[in-house]
Amino acid sequence: MNHDPNNPVVLCDFLTELEATLVIGHLEEAGIQAMRSGTGGSTGWPDAASYTQVVVRERDFERAKKLLDEPPEVP
Repeated sequence: MNHDPNNPVVLCDFLTELEATLVIGHLEEAGIQAMRSGTGGSTGWPDAASYTQVVVRERDFERAKKLLDEPPEVP
């Protein structure tokens, strides 16, 4: 069986869909396709029963992680 670099992998977890949406937008601006997985908590409280994951292709994982770890550029 061949390894597929397009397999989805979880990049990070958030308590709200808004946080995940902001990260997805940032990744997509850099040319990395990303999507949400799971159900987001609507309150943002730590005891919320659900969360949202940001998922990227395995081949993009290292680049996406590095992008999130870098401080944003200030114009």
